[in-house]
Amino acid sequence: MPPGACMPTVVRLLGVPAAVWPLPVVLAVVATCAERPPVTPVAATSASIAAEPPAPPPRAEVAGGPRPELPPLGSAAAQARPEAEVAPPAASASAAARSLDGPAPIRGTDWSWPLAVDHGLRRDVGGQGEFLAPRSHGQHNGLDLLAPLETPILSVCDGKSRAGETGSFGKWVQVVCKVPPSLAGSERLFASFHYSHLATTTYRDGDWFLVKRGDRLGTVGKTGNARGADIAPHLHLEVAIQPTDGRAMGEEHSGRDQSSSAAADLFAGSLERCAAHYGLTVPTGARRARRFDPFLALTCAGAGKPPYRAPRSAALQAASVRWSERYHAGYDVDAATRAPAPPAPPAASGAEPPPAPPAVASAP
Repeated sequence: MPPGACMPTVVRLLGVPAAVWPLPVVLAVVATCAERPPVTPVAATSASIAAEPPAPPPRAEVAGGPRPELPPLGSAAAQARPEAEVAPPAASASAAARSLDGPAPIRGTDWSWPLAVDHGLRRDVGGQGEFLAPRSHGQHNGLDLLAPLETPILSVCDGKSRAGETGSFGKWVQVVCKVPPSLAGSERLFASFHYSHLATTTYRDGDWFLVKRGDRLGTVGKTGNARGADIAPHLHLEVAIQPTDGRAMGEEHSGRDQSSSAAADLFAGSLERCAAHYGLTVPTGARRARRFDPFLALTCAGAGKPPYRAPRSAALQAASVRWSERYHAGYDVDAATRAPAPPAPPAASGAEPPPAPPAVASAP
């Protein structure tokens, strides 16, 4: 701006004629007026804003139109679902967990297999060990993993554990832990794993103890209603999903209680997507209320299973059922499996910090 453009304003403000200013003041005013940028009149700016309102941002279009519904577990369509049909990522992990048309989760590495050996499922004169197999009280709530007596039983996750004994379960161990983000997204879901018919337990009955994945919990046995001579030794394993840590710790795994919850619905959606993503089908179903097929749950959480091996004893060989006789997938379910590490999930905006865990006793 030319110096003369702002000089009259300075003169009016100071109230002193410019002719009587000292030379340093004159030079300072001239320099200041020369540096001032031009000012757009307020009226012109307002008119410009009124004449040209900012355009709203364009709406993002969902590629490919509406997302298709995933076929139910056990259907031929789920097994044949091509990789290209996997739905695109949702806006957040929470939205993905809530919607059945979210992305297929990548198998995590947060859970592990409960035995160091794999002799498949139990099926003998005493009954079938598959999930949802017929039972006198209705359906089987877990899996019966065939194993020799005294085989070490391991914790599938980091969490809390307690032991006990009842007439039907015999010696049992319960392990409670968080569902990994690969299956829960940003939601806080909790799993209760129930091991039963054990010969021995590592920790004393009644108290809760902190455990790490792979810790020894006990050994395979034939206690409870597995004492019969026509029942091969095995580990009965159940998994139930609850919305809070306290509810999971209070889970009794009673066959008479077939209640469900919204937390179980969210978990079911993740298993649906995982099964479709990997072409894994379960002919007889993978859910009973809040309980789920442990093989599918552990597989989708990245549990590295040892390779199937036929038992050495003839009696156990006769009771052994390969996984491939029940589960169909785009990979060899009998072979050893090691899942890739999943990418870090996005953090939920405004998520509250997790509450402090309840007090538990130290290991003896």
